[in-house]
Amino acid sequence: LGAQFILAGEVVEAAIEQSKCKKYDYTAKKDVYYTCYNYLLNFNLKIIDVETGVVISSKNLNIKNQGSWISSGYSTSEDVAESKAFNSARGMVLAWINEVFPAQMKIIKVEEFDKNGFPKKVLISGGADMDMIKGSDLNVNEVEVIEFDGKSLERKKSIATLRVLEAGQDVSVCKVTSDADVLQSKLNEQKQLSLSIKSYQ
Repeated sequence: LGAQFILAGEVVEAAIEQSKCKKYDYTAKKDVYYTCYNYLLNFNLKIIDVETGVVISSKNLNIKNQGSWISSGYSTSEDVAESKAFNSARGMVLAWINEVFPAQMKIIKVEEFDKNGFPKKVLISGGADMDMIKGSDLNVNEVEVIEFDGKSLERKKSIATLRVLEAGQDVSVCKVTSDADVLQSKLNEQKQLSLSIKSYQ
């Protein structure tokens, strides 16, 4: 009641794949074979504008055909394989929703510098309130405003990446995982920066 958008979808396929896996037993000094399981999911999603009925975005999560089958990785238990697949699915769905409705997050300050004077840890606005958890990956984007045909257009370019170390309710601590030198340069130049969720873990 009162919703602006509805998330709807359908499961196309959900299946357990059973296989034989092997690992090396260093005590027995030989390969040991065992039964392992892989849970596979294939489903379609769409976001619908309640007022107009228009589908504003849709997503097919089917890694089998386009590198989009969600695969948990082989496990020795059906339950573990299923749990891993569902966790992966949850992360991919949240990442897609964030693409459609980008979270407004920014770097608050640099918490720690490395030996070269580049950002090592940063404090950001955003956390559990946006479903982020420890291990979630973020892009740091430089925002360029382009005036064209009487309109102001925004262009975002990824300049660095972060990984969440501690997810608070609305403030998180992140590790700079790439291009710390570029990030420092943009901070020194006081460029307009924003954050976007790259993946949920």
